[in-house]
Amino acid sequence: MSSESEAEPSTGGRTSDRPAFALDDSEADRSVLLRVYHRLRLPILSFSTLDELLGELDRRENLHVDELPLYLLLDLSMPDVDGLSVLQVLCARHPTLPAVVLSGSARSGERDAAYRLGASGVIEKPLGVAAWTELARGLDHYWRHVAQPVGRLR
Repeated sequence: MSSESEAEPSTGGRTSDRPAFALDDSEADRSVLLRVYHRLRLPILSFSTLDELLGELDRRENLHVDELPLYLLLDLSMPDVDGLSVLQVLCARHPTLPAVVLSGSARSGERDAAYRLGASGVIEKPLGVAAWTELARGLDHYWRHVAQPVGRLR
C-alpha cells in the first residue's frame, strides 16, 4: 500500500484504537498531519489519492464496525479531483463513515454543498503545526468520546 501510516497496531478494535483516515493530495499537508497525530499518539492512515483510500476502505468493508476508520479528513481542494465529487462517492459507498471536509477557503457555497452531500463537518484547513494540533485533539476527542460510534451528524 502506498499510503502513509502512523497508526498503531490494533489491540482489539476498541474505539481508542481506530485510526482516522486522511485524504489530501498535498505531501506537505500530509506530512504535517502525520507528525501532529504521531506526536499526540493518535492513530491515522494518510492517502494521497482517492484510489488508495477506496482500496483500503474496500479491504475493511466486511470488518466489524470497531475495525473501521473512526473518521475521515477530506481535503476539498485537490487539483486532480473535485473534493465534492469525492465526498459524494464516499458518502454513497460508506454512509456510516463520518467525513470532515477541510477547505482552504470554506466558501459558503462549498460548505453548504458539502453538508448536503453528507459531510459531518466542514473546517477551514489550519495553518501551522499549533493549529493542526488543536484541530487533531478536538476532532479525535469528539469522535472517540462524544459522537455516536456509527453514523454522521445531520
